Amino acid sequence: MRWRGEVLAIVRTHRRPLVLSHAHAARAYGWPSPLGGWGPPSFTSTVPPARRRRDVWISVASLPAEDVALLGPVAVTSSTRTVVDCARRLPERDALALADAALRRGDVTHDGLRAALSRAAGTRGVERARAVLAVADGRRETAFESWSACAFHEHGLPHPLWQATVLDHEGVFIGRVDALWEHGLVGEADGRAKYRLVALECRGVVDAEGLAAALDDERRRERELRQAGAAIIRWEPRDVLDAVRTQRLAEHVRRQQAETMAAGRFTGRVIML
Repeated sequence: MRWRGEVLAIVRTHRRPLVLSHAHAARAYGWPSPLGGWGPPSFTSTVPPARRRRDVWISVASLPAEDVALLGPVAVTSSTRTVVDCARRLPERDALALADAALRRGDVTHDGLRAALSRAAGTRGVERARAVLAVADGRRETAFESWSACAFHEHGLPHPLWQATVLDHEGVFIGRVDALWEHGLVGEADGRAKYRLVALECRGVVDAEGLAAALDDERRRERELRQAGAAIIRWEPRDVLDAVRTQRLAEHVRRQQAETMAAGRFTGRVIML
């Protein structure tokens, strides 16, 4: 991979030890790309000076042994240190997407992140990182869901349950939903496109029959959710990435929450698998 070659070349051309860090350490771990891209290769060194050029960023900071790992021939900040460093520097929505992915994959734990935050006490951005990581949840399955959670948090909405399984009143499976608020308000962060993509992924080809089956299943699922008294809202990426649209979505969620609570029709059961 060209990027890995560039990283190795930078490490070998510097006399001082460099540890791949921040967004590029996240890239090495295979976590989601920030919306603005990866930026120049980023490193941390214990030896001054700091450098921020178009082709490379070098930060100067302490690097305890527990904060450094080896990935092949290159030293990389540990997964927990990387999550905290990204949460200190990146936009909140990108940092949350990285943290959620790391938790979901088992690369980090909440306890490990708390310990890394403690080691980072007093550094620039650590309180911001603490606030971002307090919202991190490994149940979210996509960066889009993480951006959504970030937007809801910023607008003071109650945190939904993510990837909740809904049963009917007799305990029969209805479906798994992206988000679920109290009183049966279901949120779908990617709507019908999700089921088209699932069908394509399962079959490995564009298959009209597979897509039709996926859409039929989605219609069945939505019908049974509504029969159980659930209300359903859907949103697209632009609804949580554009400030005006996010405000409208937040208002819509609040209205739907009030309506579902007043109606009191939800008879489904919720479990977390």
